This record gives sequence, C-alpha cells and structure tokens, in this order.
Amino acid sequence: MVNYILMDKKEILELRLEGRTYQYIADKAGVSRQRIQQIISPPKEIRDFVVNKYSGYCAGCGLYVGIGGHVHHENSDSEENYNDIENLRLLCISCHRKKHSKPPQFQCWYCGQAIKKGIFCNWDCSKKYHTVTLICSYCGKEFNLGSYEAQLRMERSQSGLIFCSKRCQGKWFGEHYGFGIYPEHRRRCSKYEPFASQIVDRLDKGEKLYKIARNIGYKSRNLSTLKGIILRERLARESRINIC
Repeated sequence: MVNYILMDKKEILELRLEGRTYQYIADKAGVSRQRIQQIISPPKEIRDFVVNKYSGYCAGCGLYVGIGGHVHHENSDSEENYNDIENLRLLCISCHRKKHSKPPQFQCWYCGQAIKKGIFCNWDCSKKYHTVTLICSYCGKEFNLGSYEAQLRMERSQSGLIFCSKRCQGKWFGEHYGFGIYPEHRRRCSKYEPFASQIVDRLDKGEKLYKIARNIGYKSRNLSTLKGIILRERLARESRINIC
C-alpha cells in the first residue's frame, strides 16, 4: 500500500516552523506522524555528526543517550537553516519534551503567577482575593472581611453602618440612643433618664462623668448609656433654644 502525501516538504517545514506538532501536520498531509519526522529530519550523516559532536551526551542535562538521543533544532527560523549543523543539538527525551512543551496557560487571579490548573496558586491568594477592606463606622479602624460576609452585613444594616466588633457597635448605639439593640439595655436607660438634666449641669460645671455616675447609683463601668442620655439632653436643649 502506497501512502500519497498531500503536501510537499516546503509546506511541511512551514507548518513546523509555525510551531505545529507532527501529529497536526500528519493529519493535514494524510500520513503517519513518523513519516513526517522522516521527511523533515536531518540526514543520517548529519545526525551521526551531531551525536559525535556531543559524544553521545545530552546537551541539556548531561545524560548519556548515544544514538538514541533526539536531535533538536535550536535556532531554526527558516527553511534554509532548518538542518544546519550549527542549529542542531543532541538532547534526551525529557529535555527535548521540555523544549517543545507549552508554558502554562493559567494564571493566579490574585498574584498573576503561572499555574497548571485552577484559578489560584494557593489558599492565601484565594483568601486575599475574596477579602474586602472596610472602615469601622465608630472607631475608624480598617478591618478585613470576606466579600460574602461583608455583603450580608451591609444588607442587614438598616442604617448603612458597619462595625469592626460588637464593642464598637454597642458604643455607637450607646452614644446615639443610650441603649444597644437589646431590650434590657432600654430598661437600664429609662432608669437614668430623669437624671439627664442634672448630669448635663454638673458636667458643665467641670465634674467628671464617672463621679456623677457613682453619685446617681450607676454601677456599670461602661458609660456609653450615660453618654447617650447626655447627647439627647444636649440636643433637646439646642432645639429649645432654636425654637425660642
């Protein structure tokens, strides 16, 4: 059975110089891959010269391969110098495969490092990519949250505020409303509401807030409840002055 080649040697070399594989060219020409290698490979005399030039050792790793080594075309960029002796090197199978292997096509989404598969090179890059930097609405401190958790917090927040901790959240509610988000805080706040005017007057005279709290029987060390009462009292006084 005779194999008829649908392409001449010049066309085969053009495809090979473009970086096409032997199997791709063989499918185009209608022959086997081994036949394409026989057509464009250097003659036996040149091959033997290359083997003797490197004494049978791989030019890449130094492994002895003898006549079983692969002849690699190093700087062949045209049909004229494709099989020139200066452009031929003797390589082992492993080094020859590395020369013709394609670089990884994937890159880490965070650091841009080349990877074989996936979208992140390690867990740290995945964590940093999905982390959002936010600013606490109370203390102004920057803190990191996962993008999904940050989105949930913003959706649940009716005021559009976000806090780095429950402590900052409690302080903010205490200063603005005199209580937190729990009913027991409201009961504690209403207990000291009648002292609001007295507290503000004593503060204006220069007394310390912790001494005032001790005199009125406020036992908690957290003064945010009293600060909220003071703030509302001052706002109420300003509104009365503006009305007058």
